[in-house]
Amino acid sequence: FKPQNLSNLVWAFATADIYADKLYEVVANEAVHRHLQGFNQQNLSNMVWAFAIQGVRSDKLYNAVADEAVRQQLRGFNEQNLANMVWAFSVANIYHKQFFDEVYKLLAQPKLAERFSKEQLRSIHLWLIWLRLEQGIPHDKFLLLGSLCKRCQEAMQDESIRKSKLQDSVEVILADIHPGFEEEFIDEHTFYSIDLALHSSRIALEVDGPS
Repeated sequence: FKPQNLSNLVWAFATADIYADKLYEVVANEAVHRHLQGFNQQNLSNMVWAFAIQGVRSDKLYNAVADEAVRQQLRGFNEQNLANMVWAFSVANIYHKQFFDEVYKLLAQPKLAERFSKEQLRSIHLWLIWLRLEQGIPHDKFLLLGSLCKRCQEAMQDESIRKSKLQDSVEVILADIHPGFEEEFIDEHTFYSIDLALHSSRIALEVDGPS
């Protein structure tokens, strides 16, 4: 299997939502054993994205990919590659200091934010929120990313909200039990939409997962 074959394999299983942790383990071991030689930027980003989508933990793969990205100084990583990478690392809850520094330097470049799509900005937004809330990165660290943060917030606010029938049913039941729940409550700190929230009591309920 060539590097692209390995990357495409896990990407295809993730896209088809087929959980195959043993396969992912074999691919991770093989990729790390090869020291990621021959893996291009898309291969690297697709691979960690696939692992994150399926919730398969492989610290050695993530660290190897981060090391390789740092070695390359993120040269050749396009907007989609970069958005996939930072999203994957936040979802997997893996912080790599050198990788963070390289991404930060790249994102701080003037007008770079304008090149990202709204979907890509939402992925970056998750990474920024994760860094601040889960990794404790101080707020002033992101001052150089002001325009990017603003565009990320705008992308979150522009996202269309789709309610499920299950959410409607839960809302009706809650209204009988305890009136006052607000639907699609926008959290002022993360700009994420919460399915149902009782703000006065700081109670939040996600029916279908975060949006």
